Amino acid sequence: MLIVAIGTVFFKTLPSKKFILLSLIGFLGLLLSLGIFEYQDIGSSSTGGMFLIFIGTAMAALYVILSARLASTANPIYIVALQQTVALLLTSLTLLLIWNTNANEMNMPSNFTMWLIIAASGLVQFAMGFTLYIYALQSLSANSAGTFLNLTPVFGIACAFIALGERMSTFQIMGAILVITAVTLINRTSES
Repeated sequence: MLIVAIGTVFFKTLPSKKFILLSLIGFLGLLLSLGIFEYQDIGSSSTGGMFLIFIGTAMAALYVILSARLASTANPIYIVALQQTVALLLTSLTLLLIWNTNANEMNMPSNFTMWLIIAASGLVQFAMGFTLYIYALQSLSANSAGTFLNLTPVFGIACAFIALGERMSTFQIMGAILVITAVTLINRTSES
């Protein structure tokens, strides 16, 4: 929904009523899958953690809008290289600041295997993931590409269920189904 709002306000791109309706359904599914409407504790979820996920998703929406404008004029490899370089610099400065103020509380990876996992994660999740996303933005509208952001928490919940043995509530399953259905219908509609 944030992508639609930003696109409408700043770039004068108004989506169809069907797109908006399906986006609202997807947003409801997102809220359900995040457990916003849960009254019980499922696993180790917390309101603060869910809020951070929500803010992270909002930042990703802003990323889509800004990157969609860049993707039409620049090579995706250059865009991602510059984005990741800026992120590395800002993260390194933050790390140094934390290190200088709370050196005793720093839990750095203690073995080579963990460093390899971190490096592989950066390669797959950031370098490859964002490069493919920028290439996709060259042929999709920001609105269409942005609908896929709703799948991020769904994939996260599914992976936590499969890999970590975390439980999924009925609301989360229903929310995931709503999100997948809305994203599918939005993109089928935009193809025709």
